[in-house]
Amino acid sequence: MNRNNYQIQTEQSRQLFMKTDQARVIEKLKLPHDGDFLYVRFLGETLSVSRMTGKIAGIPDDDTMTPAAVYDYLCHSRADRLRSGQWVSTAGIGLEFHRGNDGMFAETARYLDGRGDALAALCRKLGGTERTPGDVSYELTLFDEIPVWLQFWRGDDEFPAKLVLLWDKNITQWVHYETLYYIASMLFTRLKKELDIN
Repeated sequence: MNRNNYQIQTEQSRQLFMKTDQARVIEKLKLPHDGDFLYVRFLGETLSVSRMTGKIAGIPDDDTMTPAAVYDYLCHSRADRLRSGQWVSTAGIGLEFHRGNDGMFAETARYLDGRGDALAALCRKLGGTERTPGDVSYELTLFDEIPVWLQFWRGDDEFPAKLVLLWDKNITQWVHYETLYYIASMLFTRLKKELDIN
């Protein structure tokens, strides 16, 4: 079976994790753990990472975004990481964002249009802090540490719905710039899943 680039990159990231000193990872991120797993929280949901294989329990085989994001968070986060308190867009970090990003954001914005009240309620349920501007605007915490500011504007006759994510200026002390694409995908998948349930 041919593997796509995402699968290859995910496997390389898993192998990097397996070569990493897990005791140091546990210490720097204060991770819950036992002899079998490291436990990583994402929006209040626990992801169990096998200490023997690096595999993440319970995720679909075709999900390459979650492992790529989790491995990078575990391996790349600096011990001296520190929030700046300044919010920036991906463009504000100074690099070209992943191709396809605009499409993913536009598709999710269309999905959220008409669900603004439900989105706001979900953000509150997930522990978000309400902010402005935006029709729905909340600061959320990912991986128990990574802050993201979600801003959503409803569409009207003149403008389509718009979705923006802002990151702390020091986000690359936690993950590589390219990983923001995977984290955004994880966030949008989780929001859609929760909204479809409710």
